[in-house]
Amino acid sequence: RLESSRLERLTSALVKYTCGLGILEDVLRDPHIEDAYVNAPVGLNALHVVVDGEECTSNVFLSEPDVESMISRLRAISGRPFSEANPVLDMDLGEFRTRVSVIGNPLSRGLAYAFRRHKTTPWTLPQLVAKKMLSPYAAGLLSLMVDGQSSILVTGTRGAGKTSLLGALMLEIPQSYRILAIEDTPELP
Repeated sequence: RLESSRLERLTSALVKYTCGLGILEDVLRDPHIEDAYVNAPVGLNALHVVVDGEECTSNVFLSEPDVESMISRLRAISGRPFSEANPVLDMDLGEFRTRVSVIGNPLSRGLAYAFRRHKTTPWTLPQLVAKKMLSPYAAGLLSLMVDGQSSILVTGTRGAGKTSLLGALMLEIPQSYRILAIEDTPELP
């Protein structure tokens, strides 16, 4: 006969590994981890994590069955297709405040995952300058452009910081203005 506390721990582990994301749930619940990713082929590449701004290689290796069942769960959660015809899946995991990007064949030699944690407070132009993500002159020019009601196109590759920059620019807009945002990323402030 099992004690109720032990039974609850076993039930939680069973749910995590059958219906959830397995060991990645523990990784995503750690408040110090900002990003986690694993490159294809997963059996040969360890899970990489960014802890308090420092990139580290962990001792966690995911198996092919792990990543195959994970993509099935992510497809079910998002309701989006993922196949050779649609080899990229981007979605939000609200429970973990995390954005997930998955890439598969034919764009990759197997499944590769990237988990990016949403920042709890939006970026500002001074923060982007302090982190050397933007020069002071560029920040000043962008602020003047927003103040002058200029049209600005923010573009770049995945993970380049488009949403972070756009969020910082939106904070430069006077509060008396109305903003209409049409987006597929619910991360803007």
